[in-house]
Amino acid sequence: MFEFIKVLTFREFKILRHGFVFWQDQKVDEPDALYFSYHKNNQDTFLFLGLLIAFLMEWGIVHVLMLNLWPAYAWPFFWMGFLSVIYILGLWSSFKVNPIILTPNKFIIKWGLNLNKEISLEDILDVTSGQFKDDQESVWALKYMAIPNVKMTFKSPIITKPGIKGGLKYSEIAFFIDKPGDFMREFKKLGNRL
Repeated sequence: MFEFIKVLTFREFKILRHGFVFWQDQKVDEPDALYFSYHKNNQDTFLFLGLLIAFLMEWGIVHVLMLNLWPAYAWPFFWMGFLSVIYILGLWSSFKVNPIILTPNKFIIKWGLNLNKEISLEDILDVTSGQFKDDQESVWALKYMAIPNVKMTFKSPIITKPGIKGGLKYSEIAFFIDKPGDFMREFKKLGNRL
């Protein structure tokens, strides 16, 4: 349990760091890798934008009320509102700078700072594109509000990182990607080489 709290706290600080440098673009780590974004056309981006607008309005209104009603509490509420705005910017930025990566021998799925899972291409049975429902227990759906448009089936179930519920087993993963046609084309090319 202590390890889970340590990882969670570290992740929250990383999200805040991303919020302070939200304008930075993705880093290119691997020379022969293909990068696929999932933040440009994603419905989750609009969720973050809506939250950002709501937090900015709430930040201004609460700060003015606190200045008039309880001036001693104005600064703590100001900083809490400021950190809320930075946190939402950090979540959005973490989606932008952590793309899904496809290399000649592995698939690295990232979902902001919440997930970074490497899967060997040999462990993948099938990949399909389209709109998928995520109501099955065997499907690991990576989304907040978006409708997944790519589904990947594994030869044997994969285990997630242990969290509050422990490691869970999934035989499929469904996720959103901005250009599913390009992803499918490149994946088929790599799949034919295996």
